[in-house]
Amino acid sequence: MRATFFDGKTSSSHEVNFTIADKSIIGRIKDGTEVFNWSLKSLKLLQIHSENKPAIICNTEHDTEARIYIEDSNVYQSLSKELNNFHSIKKDIIAGWKTLIFMGIVVLCFALIPFWVVPTFSGEILKIIPSFITDDIGKNIMNPYLRKYKIVASTNDQVIHKIANRLNSEDINIFVTNDKSVNAYALPGKRIILCCGLISFADSSNEIAGVIAHEVGHIRAKHPEKRFISNLGGLLLIGGRHNDSLGFVTSVTQAFVNSAYSRKDENTADIYATKTLHKVGIKTTALADFFKRAEKKYEKDSASNSELLSYFSSHPKTSERIKLFQEEGESKEILSPTEWKEFKNMCKAIKLE
Repeated sequence: MRATFFDGKTSSSHEVNFTIADKSIIGRIKDGTEVFNWSLKSLKLLQIHSENKPAIICNTEHDTEARIYIEDSNVYQSLSKELNNFHSIKKDIIAGWKTLIFMGIVVLCFALIPFWVVPTFSGEILKIIPSFITDDIGKNIMNPYLRKYKIVASTNDQVIHKIANRLNSEDINIFVTNDKSVNAYALPGKRIILCCGLISFADSSNEIAGVIAHEVGHIRAKHPEKRFISNLGGLLLIGGRHNDSLGFVTSVTQAFVNSAYSRKDENTADIYATKTLHKVGIKTTALADFFKRAEKKYEKDSASNSELLSYFSSHPKTSERIKLFQEEGESKEILSPTEWKEFKNMCKAIKLE
């Protein structure tokens, strides 16, 4: 893979070929001389690739003034996938265990009285938890999930970045996975998982924008963190015991994915989505159409349609949501026809699990 390298010490540039091996990215000039060898975990994307701008990458550990410029979109996409795969399979169990101990202590302090009080105080507990802890929680919830499913795309991809930017959600990390479920998840640490099953089921980019806006609503209200604290408190107090940290992390993750938000939380996220879409000039008609189609298909073959079942089992009554989102007229799609086709094809090109 080709790129341009600036060492940050001189104004000269070097055309390099780089490879990814042994958790590192290594760049060499024509004569084979190695000019950089950076660990993947130290890479930081300073500028996303677009038609008029190259991707710019730096190193956060050393040679911090050096830069890698990537002009070729295919090279950029290949590198993005490699980085996603590296970060998704990286298992920081020690850090995860420390986080769980910290969370356990905090939860137990508030849960010495009957454990059902924990959800009531989850908002207060969150006030004393540093942001790096909630970020680590999100990573540790994703890791067991990503042992079964693969990341197809993320916010680094231009089409997803465009949607996030339009919805004023550039601070959210969005991941598309090869999960065939018609579902989406908001996780602690400002993370959203979009399942390929949902993307395949959607008929327009505005439907996807609506779903993302709903999940962002959960994140803005800190629903994922509150949900995690409630689940963790329950597991600690009713006997969720494991001999190793990985087993306990897996149990907490399973409890998180399988549990549902309250009707109040879902309504809060729906209202946030409605306001956000209206603010950026997108009508919620697309979401109403999405739910009408989903309800019709679910009622027709719910016995055999486990993918749709997972969605309807964790969300409020569909007829109520259709009423909330229904409005007259339509709006311009958030993605162009070409971009929408590219977005849909991401899931068609891979095997769904």
